[in-house]
Amino acid sequence: MEIREDPTFTSLFAQVQVLEMVVMAMVKAHPQPSELLEQLEQQLEVLRSLSSARATDLLGRLAHSKLDQKVQGWLDYARQELPTE
Repeated sequence: MEIREDPTFTSLFAQVQVLEMVVMAMVKAHPQPSELLEQLEQQLEVLRSLSSARATDLLGRLAHSKLDQKVQGWLDYARQELPTE
């Protein structure tokens, strides 16, 4: 079975896509941008840590790698879009 056909991978991929939409919408609409940026940095670091800890097999490591790339992209986007006070 190819990895793209694996139901676990498909589910993880869908969850990451939804997270991406939510994060981008929050960044655009939040009334306190500097507070949001701080919270995003903290929560996404927790997400990275959990993902890393659970990356025990090939699928987990691949998912962590992709998630880590997305997290960095979200942080870069938020830092670019959110004014810091």
